[in-house]
Amino acid sequence: MTRILVLETSPRTLRVIERCLDGMGYEISYVADQSRLKLEIRQHEPDLILASAEVHGGSGLEIVRDVYPECRGPVPVVVYSGAHTLAVLKEIIPVELLVGGFLSVPLDPGELVQTVVGLAAPPDAVAAARICGDLRAEYEAHGLRLDEPFGTTDLQEVPFARMLWAVDHSSWTGTLSLEPPVGDTVTFWFEMGQLSSAASAQGRDLLNTAIAEGRLDPARVPQVELASEEEELGLLMALRAVGMHEVNGLRGRTRDRLLVQALARNEGLVHAAPDDWADGDTDPQAIPKLLMRLSAEQSRQLGERQVEAHPDSIVVIRLPPMEEIRAWGLSGQDRKVLQLVERARNREISLEQLVRLASDGDPSQRPRVRALLQLLRSVGYVDFRGTPWDGETAARIDSLVRELHRVHRSDHFEVFGLDVKAADKEIAEKGRAMARSYHPDTMFDEHPRVQQVANALYSRIQESYEVLKHRDRRDAYRTELLSRSGPSSGPGKAEPDKALVSIKKGEIKLSHKAYPEAEGHFRDATLLDPNNAKAWVLLGWTSFLTGSSKTSVASRMLEKAVGLDPKSGDAWYYLGRIALLNKDVERARRRFVKATEVEPGHVAAQRELRLSDRREGISAEKRPPSPRVALRGLFSRRKDD
Repeated sequence: MTRILVLETSPRTLRVIERCLDGMGYEISYVADQSRLKLEIRQHEPDLILASAEVHGGSGLEIVRDVYPECRGPVPVVVYSGAHTLAVLKEIIPVELLVGGFLSVPLDPGELVQTVVGLAAPPDAVAAARICGDLRAEYEAHGLRLDEPFGTTDLQEVPFARMLWAVDHSSWTGTLSLEPPVGDTVTFWFEMGQLSSAASAQGRDLLNTAIAEGRLDPARVPQVELASEEEELGLLMALRAVGMHEVNGLRGRTRDRLLVQALARNEGLVHAAPDDWADGDTDPQAIPKLLMRLSAEQSRQLGERQVEAHPDSIVVIRLPPMEEIRAWGLSGQDRKVLQLVERARNREISLEQLVRLASDGDPSQRPRVRALLQLLRSVGYVDFRGTPWDGETAARIDSLVRELHRVHRSDHFEVFGLDVKAADKEIAEKGRAMARSYHPDTMFDEHPRVQQVANALYSRIQESYEVLKHRDRRDAYRTELLSRSGPSSGPGKAEPDKALVSIKKGEIKLSHKAYPEAEGHFRDATLLDPNNAKAWVLLGWTSFLTGSSKTSVASRMLEKAVGLDPKSGDAWYYLGRIALLNKDVERARRRFVKATEVEPGHVAAQRELRLSDRREGISAEKRPPSPRVALRGLFSRRKDD
């Protein structure tokens, strides 16, 4: 079965991955830290790794890099990020990893499925084709599905622009309060999908706008407490910073200033409060029109730097139907640009080609087009997909990464393909030949990524050669190798003592009803000692309690425990409990009977049988013996289902 490891800590992203990939037959394991990832790789090497560049407590890329040598060969890694662009990811991803693709967060289901299927063939090809078709039809018919704001959202998971677009999409009424890590909280009020007003918690917003526009010298502002916007306006007029006829304009520019600051943030929390109305007179603004105007103003300041993506990146377009776009009430020029962008839907078109198409041959419109594309990207209607590198470069990098992975897993003799007893001449010949192959002077015409991987290889080769070329150091290293040539904790080697410790930790968490933490410890135990039946029993039961696995998956874990220990009464008991909770009373009873057969003193199973008798009004004396009990000794043991 094709196995995928997912390094992720965001529940939102995990739900998307599970919804898209779970029905294709993949065996998917979710991990959140380095120790679990290492254990998973040691026990069963994956076919693909999906890794978030940002996980709680550190960089996902560094976590994968540190455990990557545990893989016998380089496994393709798909990296996704909500904080970095494709260009930045290419710069920061470790050279040791075999990169299979890059994705943006929030994950687009269609792009996720397309990337994964291209790298790891799905076990159920029919289900994969159906899911791909459903996703394609969903986006072509309805565009991006936007859920209305709810609860607390992390800006690293959902950009603020996308939340605003969701407000418009669902005609939502309420407030969004943006709480940055440092600074003042800003609240935005919405009425029926339109932005009505905005204010910071500390107030003095109109004064700050006047200061930012150069209308007012901060030194002239008295430090007095202002209880309302009217008092703030009175102070501004007294200081002759604004006239009565400029008040509405100042309010609008203040709202725009606060909105631009919010859109620029990529860290912080947003708290949604539905049905919270703004007080006083308001002038609601249509969000799409407002955001596009602000993006146009920003494009005049930033010019061509608006879209942070390589010109050759493939653009993924998922605009809603044109009827919905017309309802946004955009200017004629904006509508024309979007209609031109719409022409490229479902086409393999690069960013540079799309900008040329959408500007309709007018170079003066290019900054405006790029600004609109950046806005559409931030709300999820446009994204960029690119293979990490072009075909020839990718093939070159692939071969170098495989060689780098080999030398990282090798001792100094194996780096050169030599036996531990190799002679001086062999070492010198191999060392010089490999050094020439990867020397920086031979790579100056290569792609920068090729140079980086080759430099890492060259450094490792030089490190090994420095040890082997000196007789004294080589002899000492050879002696060390021979002394440790006995059994080691290689991939897949069981560690029963550590497994028992993990089981004990899990049982403590289970007694406190901390089911997710208990499940994690039991999972560690099965990885440390795959033949520990008790670990599989406890993992199956806790995974059922947490709902992290389907009933069938939890049952398979318990059945695995039965296979490892046919006399495990607990395995049959928990299989019965699962059947009972799923309202399959007859099957539950058969499993409880089985538990008492293999372990006659199993108190919990006996109690469940007595409760079953009581519910059915049958005394223990009158209940006929189980058919399997009567036939025991005549036939071999068989499963109850």
